[in-house]
Amino acid sequence: MIVTAALLVLGRNIRDRYADRLQALDPFKARLLTVSLGLVTGVLVTVTSVGAGAIGVTVLLLLHPKTPVGRIVGSDIAHAVPLTLLAGAGHWYLGSINWGLLSTLLIGSLPGIVVGSYLATRARDGVVRVMLATSVILPFATQIVRATPRVRDLNDRSSCSFRATRSALVARVSGSE
Repeated sequence: MIVTAALLVLGRNIRDRYADRLQALDPFKARLLTVSLGLVTGVLVTVTSVGAGAIGVTVLLLLHPKTPVGRIVGSDIAHAVPLTLLAGAGHWYLGSINWGLLSTLLIGSLPGIVVGSYLATRARDGVVRVMLATSVILPFATQIVRATPRVRDLNDRSSCSFRATRSALVARVSGSE
């Protein structure tokens, strides 16, 4: 995720540096790599529900360096519609959909789509790139913060994590593992 965010922010520099190589990429090979990207994102979205857009947009920016970011984002979203429709149909068939949760997500998402589409087509490429990088790195950073033990937990001798850590250290030091 960090690499994806970095590529989104530094994408223009990377594309400028490798523009000759990317332009020399014959159209058939670019299409083949784009199809491969579609295959990978299809699997990722269906299995994990990961937002394949950020990964896909990053690779598409590298494979199609002359295409404006707004067009790549629009194409990726248009790709996401049938992708998520089919993935959703598979989960519907398997019975793994919470319809109440889906309804509340749609209530918020539909107006968000209108606002986002308006902003994406009117914002400069750099602004869209930074927004994409932020949307990729923020959830990643949140997970890291959640996984980091809190200082108060380390100081609290009644904490389960403290007791487990202390027991493991005592066992290792005394050789009774």
